[in-house]
Amino acid sequence: MLEALDRLDPVISMRNEVAHNVLNIDEKEFSRRLQMRSDEFIGVLFFLLTQLYGEDIRKLRNVYERYNQWILQGLRDGK
Repeated sequence: MLEALDRLDPVISMRNEVAHNVLNIDEKEFSRRLQMRSDEFIGVLFFLLTQLYGEDIRKLRNVYERYNQWILQGLRDGK
């Protein structure tokens, strides 16, 4: 868990820079700064959440995916 937390340290610096400046961070820049892709970053976050809250936290991830699918379908259907 400490190793995962160490991998997230650069996020704080990048977050502060983005929040206080007009700065666009694309996938290439994100990967360069953090030495991992954004999907890997999300995986590390979920690993930490499961360590703290247990496996039930994964249900929340699926809920958001279902909501996004529902919204996209509504947009496609013109609703």
